[in-house]
Amino acid sequence: MTTKYTGFLIIFIIQYIFTVELFAQNKELVNNRQSPETGNNITTYRTDIDNSDNKSIISGDDYVINYNDDWTQKVTEIKPSARIMTAMACLTVNKMMLFGGRDSADNNQNDTWIYDITTNSWEQKNTKDKPDCRYSHKMAYISDKKVLLFGGNTADGWIYDTWVYDLNQNSWTEMNIQTSPPSRTNSSMAFIDDGKVLYFDGYETWIYDSNENQWIDKNPITKPRNRHQHQLAYIGENKVLLFGGFDTIPLDDTWIYNLLDNSWSQMHPNMKPSGRYLHDMAYMGDDKVLLFGGNIHQSPNYNDETWIYDLSEDNWVQDSNTITPPPRDQHALSESNMSGPNYVLLFGGYKDGSAYDDTWTFGGGDYPILKHTTQIKVPEDYSTIQAAINAAIEGDTVLVQQGTYFENIDFKGKNIVVSSLYITTDDTTQILQTIIDGNQLNSVVRFFNGEDTTAKLIGFTIQNGYSHEGEGGGGILCLNSSNPTLQNLIIKNNYSSNDGGGILCYSSKPMILNSTVINNYAKDDGGGVACELNSDAILVDLVIKNNEAKQHGGGIHCGGTSEIHSSPLIKDSIVRNNTANWGGGVYGDLAYFRLKNVVISKNSSTDYGGGVCCFGATSPEIINSTIVDNTAASFGGGICCPSGSSPVIKNTIVSDNMGSHGIYATSGKPTISFSDFWNNENGNFYGCGENVGKNAIVNIHGDSCDMDFNIQMDPLFVDHANGNYHLQKKSPCIDTGDPSSPLDPDGTRADIGTFYFHQDDLSAPESPTNVQAMPGDSRITLSWDQNTELDLSYYNIYRYQNQGFTPTESSLLTTVSKSASDYIDLDVINDQTYYYRISAVDSSGNESEFSNEVSAKPFSNELSG
Repeated sequence: MTTKYTGFLIIFIIQYIFTVELFAQNKELVNNRQSPETGNNITTYRTDIDNSDNKSIISGDDYVINYNDDWTQKVTEIKPSARIMTAMACLTVNKMMLFGGRDSADNNQNDTWIYDITTNSWEQKNTKDKPDCRYSHKMAYISDKKVLLFGGNTADGWIYDTWVYDLNQNSWTEMNIQTSPPSRTNSSMAFIDDGKVLYFDGYETWIYDSNENQWIDKNPITKPRNRHQHQLAYIGENKVLLFGGFDTIPLDDTWIYNLLDNSWSQMHPNMKPSGRYLHDMAYMGDDKVLLFGGNIHQSPNYNDETWIYDLSEDNWVQDSNTITPPPRDQHALSESNMSGPNYVLLFGGYKDGSAYDDTWTFGGGDYPILKHTTQIKVPEDYSTIQAAINAAIEGDTVLVQQGTYFENIDFKGKNIVVSSLYITTDDTTQILQTIIDGNQLNSVVRFFNGEDTTAKLIGFTIQNGYSHEGEGGGGILCLNSSNPTLQNLIIKNNYSSNDGGGILCYSSKPMILNSTVINNYAKDDGGGVACELNSDAILVDLVIKNNEAKQHGGGIHCGGTSEIHSSPLIKDSIVRNNTANWGGGVYGDLAYFRLKNVVISKNSSTDYGGGVCCFGATSPEIINSTIVDNTAASFGGGICCPSGSSPVIKNTIVSDNMGSHGIYATSGKPTISFSDFWNNENGNFYGCGENVGKNAIVNIHGDSCDMDFNIQMDPLFVDHANGNYHLQKKSPCIDTGDPSSPLDPDGTRADIGTFYFHQDDLSAPESPTNVQAMPGDSRITLSWDQNTELDLSYYNIYRYQNQGFTPTESSLLTTVSKSASDYIDLDVINDQTYYYRISAVDSSGNESEFSNEVSAKPFSNELSG
């Protein structure tokens, strides 16, 4: 495998020399931060550290920051009563507020208090209206002199109301929002951006936007494991820190949520607190967070440790001062300032049956921190994306306006964000209209110098790339342990002389999320994506279709050597209509790839493995997937396992594949259980062992199956002919998956296949609203408001060329996932009118009423005459 890429060594040496020269140039530019092209000043600040007197000086304004790292107990004339499970939040500079909680006599409270750090005084505020008595509620700063309160536990149980306190008016106002997060026990909430608050209940991620007065379910692709009694804290612009919590054991993991790209990222500090829950955290300024106390679930349970997390260092440091509040849990902390160095206020808590009423502060400082973060705009500040990247430094964001940029860009080892306006608008048309065109000169985007996951490419169309002999990655190349995040992209019409027509990962581990890889070609392997030589990429929520590889892996190729393997994860994705010689959909050679909740359909090979081909010492996992309607000219229409491959196949449907058996194995030993093989040409199994597919027992439904609970029955797809592979209500695949697998979201036993069937649901979703159609050149973009039903499964999009049509199966254009709120129809002809209606379908197959009819007429952008 490695002989293909000897040219990379020479390229690396040349790039290294260029990067050294560029660094010298950029060092001067960083101090100036003015665009040499436009003369525009680019707002930035840089922090220098003077170790001689342990002060931090901010260049330009010379603010002095000096923390007083001591806990100090405060004695006040009046104060709130002793309590636990209260909530506090910063209200304005040097003022923090407290509301509610449970007192020592187990009485719920609804009193409002404000602590002024400059006068060391508590003041109770009496208001005309206020939230009900409660505990375990959450509060967070939303803007100056305003605090958000959500949920909690009242005498009537858990509630999910939303209130805002306004200091100027001394008033509580209930916001009366139609859709809110569920109110779960001991969730957490934190300020994240002006007017916005992050809420994480241990399961779901929500944002409250005070400007729109709405809660938004962000539904990020990855997230921390489920938990409760954890804690969040603001840790700098658009970021929130999560630590700990409880999920059968105390947790000690550290995560960062980034609002700009809606992502959770796990951090890996060298030092960290022990696992704990019922602790609290507060922002200290300068991207630092303080943690105090909590319950460590072992004797003595209650903790009095103080830890500080530094985002710039990704490390926790334990404070060594001997003066500290007594051990406790269920207390509350608040910062005194959302802009900079803070006092941290502590009040209340619990230990051994008693509640506390003491007030403590930690730290100090009165001056704001100026963040080292820059937004560089293209073409306002620089005319090209590459020029903006050259000028950028760690943590910067390059924001690209709509247009087509004929460039071949290189991140130069910089952990920066390069994004279209999609990152600021959530408007998916920005992805279509912000194009980086490689002009068939080289790879369109290159990550060559060890970039990590904070190097992000977001919201572009990447097209017309060309990788030359000895290279690879026509659209995007990730090389030399480069692990960027590639998100919300369309990667199309790229060519590779070797591997990876769309994307090549070579000894790299990128995260590729929520993207479409379409119409790419590789002269060797991996028409869509190639993961070679220790490339454990994460591919989530992708559509990989209409790609071609001359050799192996039309959609995805996973390769390695006898010593170095690749183990990519492919999850929640569709691999469709790809072609290759071997492995039309997915091919693995000396690789341990994992397929989870993947649809592999209508792929074809001119030799082995229409859907999946596993060659040699390759033992992939294929879990809860659907492999259907694939074609192989020789063997293994669904799955082919030549030369000793031994895949593990569980909870998977393999049906209606053409080309000598659903699975064709030679010398390997596939492990197949709790799966459904049906209607595959020439039979379902070949070479899988004499007992595989031999009915010997019955399953929980009384259906005949082999000793490993594999059935051979029609899975009963909702609409097989039109590619809708959800299960009908009478499908034999319902509740017949491995009982040791995680339960389906409806709490029932795992189903077989990619899509579970939601049981006991007879009501249809609401009809999609605000449906719109926007014409463009050879395309029509449909958009709608997302439905809010928890069991929503997908949307049906119907199209017709006559007005006033009633949707039928023959007019079904496509189905799209539940997370979608738009669809781009490229199968249109300019100057013809098309009519559309949309319906929502839940996981039980219940379809909503059809939306209103919308229409559009695509047009050509070419000028005549």
